[in-house]
Amino acid sequence: MSTRLWRALTAYYSKAPGTLVYLFTLTVTTWTLAGTDRATDHKLMVSASTNLHNMTRDPIRVLVASAFWNDSDGFPWVTFAEFLILMAAAERWLGTGRWLLAFIAGHVGATLVTVTGIAWALDRHLLPHRLAGTVDVGTSYGFFAVAAVFTYRFRSRRWRLIWAAGLAGYLIFTAWRRETFTDYGHLTAMLIGFAAYPLTRRRATTPEVQSGARPSSETILSS
Repeated sequence: MSTRLWRALTAYYSKAPGTLVYLFTLTVTTWTLAGTDRATDHKLMVSASTNLHNMTRDPIRVLVASAFWNDSDGFPWVTFAEFLILMAAAERWLGTGRWLLAFIAGHVGATLVTVTGIAWALDRHLLPHRLAGTVDVGTSYGFFAVAAVFTYRFRSRRWRLIWAAGLAGYLIFTAWRRETFTDYGHLTAMLIGFAAYPLTRRRATTPEVQSGARPSSETILSS
C-alpha cells in the first residue's frame, strides 16, 4: 500500500471513529466465538440475544450486548464491508453523535416492535413457544436504520427516490421470501430511519451575509 493511499484512508476513517470502534468490538466477539466449542457458542449467543425471554428479564443488558455479536458462520466479512463503506460514510456526514443516535434508534426500536409482535403471536398460539428463547443478535437493525437515514444524503430528489426504493424493495422482497421476524424487524428499522430526517438537519452556523457583500462558496453550498 502506497504512502499516499494510506494517508488518504487514515484521513477518511479518522472522521468515522465510531465505525472503527464498533468493528474492533465485533472482531473481539467473533474471535471469542471462534475459540469456543459449538455448545458454548450457543450459550453465549442466547445470553446476549434480544429474545422474549431475555427482554422480559434483563432488557437493557441484552439490548446493548446483542448489537456486538454476529451469528453468521465464520468471519463477518460482509458486515465489515457494509460498515467500512456505508456506515463510515454516514458517520462522516452526520457526525458520530447523530450517527450513533440513528443506529441506536433502529436497533432498539426494531427490537421492541419485533419482541412485542412475537409476544402477541405467542399469546394467541400463532407461533411455536420455542421462539421465546431464540437467538436474535447482530448489527442489522441499526444498519438498516442508518441506511434509510442515508437517503437524505442525496441532494437530488431523484436519487433519494432511487436509494429509498432500492432499499425498500430489497427488504420487502426478503421479508416476502423468508417471512421471518428478523426480516420484519429490518422493515421496521428502515421506517425508523426514514422518520429520522430531523437528525440530518444541521444548525445554521454561517453568519448572515451583509448587504452588498459577496457570499462565500461555503454559504452557497450550504444554502
